Parts: sequence; C-alpha cells; structure tokens
Amino acid sequence: MLAGKKEPPEKGAPTKGHLNHHAGEILFNEGDPGGDLFFIEAGEIEIFTKKNHQEIILSRMKRGEIIGVMTCMTSEPRMASARACTPVVCKKVPHESIKKVLAALPNWMKIVIKEFSLRLTQMNAVYSEAVLQVRKLSENQVDSLFLGAQISAGFAAIAEYFAIQGDNYRIVVIEDVLSKLETVLNIEKVRLDRIFAVILEAGLLKVEMEPDKRRTVSQLENAQKLSYFAQFIKESKAGPTKKYVRAKFSNKETRVMSGLVKLAIRLDSNLEKPCRFKILDLSRTLEKSTGIKFEQASLKKGEDLKLLTIEGEGPDSEVVFRPSHLGRTVACIEAVRKLQAFDGNIEDEKKSAA
Repeated sequence: MLAGKKEPPEKGAPTKGHLNHHAGEILFNEGDPGGDLFFIEAGEIEIFTKKNHQEIILSRMKRGEIIGVMTCMTSEPRMASARACTPVVCKKVPHESIKKVLAALPNWMKIVIKEFSLRLTQMNAVYSEAVLQVRKLSENQVDSLFLGAQISAGFAAIAEYFAIQGDNYRIVVIEDVLSKLETVLNIEKVRLDRIFAVILEAGLLKVEMEPDKRRTVSQLENAQKLSYFAQFIKESKAGPTKKYVRAKFSNKETRVMSGLVKLAIRLDSNLEKPCRFKILDLSRTLEKSTGIKFEQASLKKGEDLKLLTIEGEGPDSEVVFRPSHLGRTVACIEAVRKLQAFDGNIEDEKKSAA
C-alpha cells in the first residue's frame, strides 16, 4: 500500500466511533437483542417487519434521526429490522451508556418513554395489518370503492396516535395522517388525495381550518367515526347495507335527505332522537335554510328502505327520521356513488388515451 493512501473502511468497521454500512446491509434483525441506539449521520435506513411471511416497510429514517428507541430502556428483542437503503454512517450508543443516563431521569420521565414505546409498537401493528389487507385486495384488483374503505379504516385506526390537544378538544392534522397512510397503503399521493377528497365531499368527515397555523384538522372523535364507512362497505357485499347500495340513489335524492339532516342541525335538534318536520313547512323552509329545494318524491326511496317514515296525510303529514343515522347512511351512500363514478371516469380516460 502506498504511503499516505488510506483504504476505505470495511463494512461495519468503526471509524472514530462511527459505523459504516453498505446499501442493503442489515444493521439488526427483528428478534435480535435490543438496547443500543443508532444515530444516523449520513444515508438512509428503512425499518421493516415480516408478517405472514411478507415484508412490510414501517418507515424510512434519514440523517439526524435515531433508531432503536423502542428497546433502549429494556434491551428486549428488537420489534423490527433495520436495513441500509444507501451507504450509511451511524454512531452506535451502547445500552450500558444509555442505562447510566436513564438512571438519572425522574420516574415520571421513564414512564413517558415506556408509554411512547408501547404506543409505537401498537401503531406498527395497526400499520402492518392494514398493509396486508390492502395487498390482499390488490390481488383481486382493488377499486376505488374498497380502497376508500381501507383509507377510512386506516385513518380511523391511527388517528389517535397523531392526535394533539386543541383549544377545547383533541384534533388530528389531516395531512399528517394522510402522509403516513400513503406509505402504509402503498398508494400514490395523487390517487390517495382524490379518494380522500371524495370522502370529504360526501360528508363522511367534518374538517376545519386552523386560523393561526392554516392547517386542515378534524376532531379526533370525528376522525375515528370514519370506521363506520369501512363497515358500511364490508356489509354492502352481504349485510344490512347491501340494500342501500343496490337502491342506486340519485344525487337529488341524497341531497334532499342530507338537507333534512342539515336543517335538524341548524335547529339544534337532538341528533340521536327522532326528529319531525311537517311536509308543508319543508316546502317553504328547506331551501331557505339549506339551499336545497324540497321535493317529497325524493323521499320515496328512503321511505321504502326505512331510512325515514312519512306519517299522516295531507297538510298534517310529517317526515320522521333520526338525524344521526340518516346523516351517516346518506354520506356513505353518496361516497359509494362518487367512488364508483370515479372508477368509471378513470376507465373513460384510459379509453380516450388509447
């Protein structure tokens, strides 16, 4: 070897307290003894697990981030594996050194760290299950309707892990959750955004804009209710909601029924109890209050399917419904209609391109 010329460090060889790893190299495997921390100083590392003999990418970590946090307090077996995506330089902090630092922490801080590790483990389990479900559907040509159900279920399941305390209630930042779902569901952002836009247009999730930070957010309680749509789609194949999908409601019919719900909300009605409106009054007030023109004929299909009832005859007849149930069901019906149309538009675009 020529004087003054240094050979490159071998794989994994320490250089001034650092470790070097080539692309594709495994830093540690799921099940290996844990405890050590790794500070990434260059390159990118992916964290993955295996479930049902399938590899699932949980996250990708870059310069400035730390891996190994979940076992740094306990030295229990690794919850996932780590693999270098590119040439990586990282600094390893042995568990013995970590224990000395942890010993000086107050007990409440140790509890916080353990709680964080537990929540991260639970969230990874939810992600893994969601990925497997989507892959299974992909094998059977996933359409936008069922992908919409998976997005709703995933959003509802992980919303709590992204929740932050707002002024009066816990909220989730929509973009934060969608960003994670993009990775978990392995779906391109454009399609994810378009399908989620349909979910919002249908009224399945109420969102608002933060006045100061200009972020689109939703109350955690509302976000978790998105699971209702996933269940609706599941039962639409063979269950109680099958009849609603088969009925093929028109846009006019769903608009009038959703208008009834909006009117009940504006009148501060109890949404969980039956609400009564005189047909004669609706002819005058629905359009004035909600912008939706009332037509009694548009309620016929909803009445046949027992989403609402018409009681009495003539000028004294009333429409009776439970706002919460009617609102959720109509939103689901509208989402199904829009998502099915969405796939139809994609097919038309493909034909036009051909």
